Amino acid sequence: MILQIKLQSSSQIVVPLHYKVQLQGLFYNAMDEEMRSFLHNQGYKNGPRVFRLFTFSDIQESARRQGEKLFFGNEITVYFSSHDADLCMSIARNMTGNQQRIGNHYFDSVIVGLANPKITDNIIRVQAVSPIVTYETLHHADGRPYYNYFPAEHPSFTVEVRRNLIRKYNTLYPDTPIDLTADATEIGGTFSQTGETSSNNEAPCFELQALGKNRQVIMYYKNYVIKGVQGEFLLRSDPKLLQVALDCGLGSKNSQGFGMLMLKGR
Repeated sequence: MILQIKLQSSSQIVVPLHYKVQLQGLFYNAMDEEMRSFLHNQGYKNGPRVFRLFTFSDIQESARRQGEKLFFGNEITVYFSSHDADLCMSIARNMTGNQQRIGNHYFDSVIVGLANPKITDNIIRVQAVSPIVTYETLHHADGRPYYNYFPAEHPSFTVEVRRNLIRKYNTLYPDTPIDLTADATEIGGTFSQTGETSSNNEAPCFELQALGKNRQVIMYYKNYVIKGVQGEFLLRSDPKLLQVALDCGLGSKNSQGFGMLMLKGR
């Protein structure tokens, strides 16, 4: 389910240049207490990994930058997505029932729209409304870790997106897991024309094609530099995997506001 959230103010909207933490706080504060505690403190576990299985967009309107602040007009739009309809409904209810803020800016009113798109096709065209993040962890000579972020044209970009997506699918559907060890990328794997995963849990084919120019975006989350890719993409896979991508985000760091997709038509 996807929420479209319009935040309106009688004065010019001003937010921090790197507003991801504040925007994440907006959504956590709008969750019901039990769900907020579960997602923040526990999450959905898949082996050693933990997924929150929600994501949100960047602010969609253009802004004027002045120093470490962004200046918008009197209304901004953000999107939120999750597989959990109850979570989305609670956010919609609490958003409109209480005054909201991003950083130090308080809003006068909030308008929330809902959509629940269902993927039935094997191919979808999407817009990344927040950057898609993929990376590998490397180490300096002294053992300190650092992160190497992949651009969209790097072969590991699609590989890591696929691995992450299958892990999310297996977290949601542990009774019918997909074999993550099978090496199915653009040129391998099985592909269901009916929308069903194969009975022997083979990895479905997954293709990701960048459409036109994409751009690498550098953002800060707390004190960490994060690099992601924005643009339009064509995704081809089993509809169940594509649904997870739309609901929960593509790539890593989704609950920090990265990897949200919006359908653009086929």
